[in-house]
Amino acid sequence: MRKTIKEDSERLLLEQKYLDYNNLLEYQINGQNVSLVVRYVEMNKIHEITLITMNFDDYLNELQNIVKINDDNTAVAIFKKENEDDYWLYDIYKTEDHSLGYLDFLDIEYDKYFNKKNKTHIK
Repeated sequence: MRKTIKEDSERLLLEQKYLDYNNLLEYQINGQNVSLVVRYVEMNKIHEITLITMNFDDYLNELQNIVKINDDNTAVAIFKKENEDDYWLYDIYKTEDHSLGYLDFLDIEYDKYFNKKNKTHIK
Protein backbone atom coordinates (compact mmCIF):
# COMPACT_ATOMS: atom_id res chain seq x y z
CA MET A 1 0.00 0.00 0.00
CA ARG A 2 1.31 3.40 -0.90
CA LYS A 3 1.76 6.08 1.76
CA THR A 4 -0.63 8.61 0.25
CA ILE A 5 -3.74 8.53 -1.88
CA LYS A 6 -1.83 10.29 -4.65
CA GLU A 7 0.94 7.65 -4.66
CA ASP A 8 -1.67 4.91 -4.62
CA SER A 9 -3.50 6.35 -7.61
CA GLU A 10 -0.25 6.69 -9.57
CA ARG A 11 0.66 2.98 -9.46
CA LEU A 12 0.97 1.40 -12.90
CA LEU A 13 -1.40 -1.51 -13.50
CA LEU A 14 -1.27 -4.08 -16.27
CA GLU A 15 -4.52 -5.77 -15.31
CA GLN A 16 -7.01 -6.26 -12.48
CA LYS A 17 -9.37 -9.09 -11.61
CA TYR A 18 -12.02 -9.25 -8.90
CA LEU A 19 -12.00 -12.62 -7.16
CA ASP A 20 -15.08 -11.68 -5.13
CA TYR A 21 -16.65 -8.57 -3.61
CA ASN A 22 -13.61 -7.96 -1.34
CA ASN A 23 -10.57 -9.42 -3.13
CA LEU A 24 -8.93 -7.66 -6.05
CA LEU A 25 -5.91 -9.09 -7.87
CA GLU A 26 -3.65 -6.55 -9.54
CA TYR A 27 -0.63 -6.98 -11.76
CA GLN A 28 1.44 -3.89 -10.95
CA ILE A 29 4.56 -2.65 -12.70
CA ASN A 30 7.30 -2.40 -10.10
CA GLY A 31 10.44 -1.05 -11.78
CA GLN A 32 11.58 -3.74 -14.24
CA ASN A 33 9.32 -6.37 -12.64
CA VAL A 34 5.64 -7.20 -12.34
CA SER A 35 4.14 -7.78 -8.90
CA LEU A 36 0.97 -9.78 -8.32
CA VAL A 37 -0.80 -8.05 -5.46
CA VAL A 38 -4.08 -8.83 -3.76
CA ARG A 39 -5.99 -5.96 -2.15
CA TYR A 40 -8.88 -6.25 0.28
CA VAL A 41 -10.68 -4.21 2.92
CA GLU A 42 -10.68 -5.30 6.54
CA MET A 43 -11.47 -3.25 9.64
CA ASN A 44 -12.16 -0.17 7.44
CA LYS A 45 -8.65 -0.24 5.99
CA ILE A 46 -7.29 -1.32 2.62
CA HIS A 47 -4.73 -4.11 2.97
CA GLU A 48 -2.31 -5.28 0.32
CA ILE A 49 -0.35 -8.53 0.06
CA THR A 50 2.28 -9.10 -2.63
CA LEU A 51 1.95 -12.72 -3.71
CA ILE A 52 4.87 -12.84 -6.13
CA THR A 53 7.18 -10.60 -8.11
CA MET A 54 8.30 -11.80 -11.54
CA ASN A 55 10.23 -10.36 -14.43
CA PHE A 56 8.27 -8.93 -17.35
CA ASP A 57 9.23 -11.81 -19.67
CA ASP A 58 7.75 -14.36 -17.25
CA TYR A 59 4.59 -12.25 -17.01
CA LEU A 60 4.23 -12.28 -20.80
CA ASN A 61 5.20 -15.90 -21.48
CA GLU A 62 4.88 -17.97 -18.29
CA LEU A 63 1.96 -16.45 -16.38
CA GLN A 64 -0.31 -19.47 -16.98
CA ASN A 65 2.34 -21.65 -15.25
CA ILE A 66 3.03 -19.24 -12.38
CA VAL A 67 -0.47 -18.15 -11.29
CA LYS A 68 -3.52 -20.41 -11.11
CA ILE A 69 -6.94 -19.33 -9.84
CA ASN A 70 -9.41 -22.04 -8.88
CA ASP A 71 -12.84 -22.30 -10.50
CA ASP A 72 -14.80 -20.57 -7.74
CA ASN A 73 -12.18 -17.82 -7.17
CA THR A 74 -11.57 -18.81 -3.54
CA ALA A 75 -7.86 -19.52 -3.92
CA VAL A 76 -4.83 -18.41 -5.92
CA ALA A 77 -1.91 -20.81 -6.27
CA ILE A 78 1.54 -19.35 -6.89
CA PHE A 79 4.28 -21.39 -8.53
CA LYS A 80 7.98 -20.62 -8.84
CA LYS A 81 10.08 -21.63 -11.82
CA GLU A 82 12.80 -24.09 -10.87
CA ASN A 83 14.26 -24.61 -14.34
CA GLU A 84 13.13 -24.43 -17.97
CA ASP A 85 9.89 -26.45 -17.68
CA ASP A 86 9.69 -27.28 -13.98
CA TYR A 87 7.55 -25.35 -11.49
CA TRP A 88 6.98 -25.94 -7.79
CA LEU A 89 4.09 -24.82 -5.60
CA TYR A 90 5.27 -21.77 -3.68
CA ASP A 91 2.16 -20.52 -1.88
CA ILE A 92 -1.64 -20.38 -1.84
CA TYR A 93 -3.71 -17.29 -1.07
CA LYS A 94 -7.20 -17.98 0.32
CA THR A 95 -9.87 -15.33 -0.18
CA GLU A 96 -12.18 -16.22 2.70
CA ASP A 97 -9.70 -15.21 5.41
CA HIS A 98 -7.01 -13.44 3.37
CA SER A 99 -4.40 -15.93 4.51
CA LEU A 100 -1.48 -17.65 2.87
CA GLY A 101 -0.88 -21.39 2.94
CA TYR A 102 1.09 -23.28 5.53
CA LEU A 103 4.34 -24.55 4.05
CA ASP A 104 3.94 -28.06 5.48
CA PHE A 105 0.40 -28.41 4.10
CA LEU A 106 0.58 -26.69 0.70
CA ASP A 107 -0.05 -29.92 -1.21
CA ILE A 108 -3.13 -30.70 0.93
CA GLU A 109 -4.48 -27.16 0.53
CA TYR A 110 -3.86 -27.30 -3.22
CA ASP A 111 -5.88 -30.52 -3.45
CA LYS A 112 -8.65 -28.95 -1.36
CA TYR A 113 -9.01 -25.87 -3.56
CA PHE A 114 -7.93 -27.04 -7.01
CA ASN A 115 -8.74 -30.76 -7.25
CA LYS A 116 -12.35 -30.81 -6.07
CA LYS A 117 -14.21 -33.93 -7.11
CA ASN A 118 -17.72 -33.64 -8.47
CA LYS A 119 -19.73 -34.99 -5.54
CA THR A 120 -23.19 -34.31 -6.96
CA HIS A 121 -23.51 -37.79 -8.52
CA ILE A 122 -22.89 -40.29 -5.72
CA LYS A 123 -24.21 -43.86 -6.03
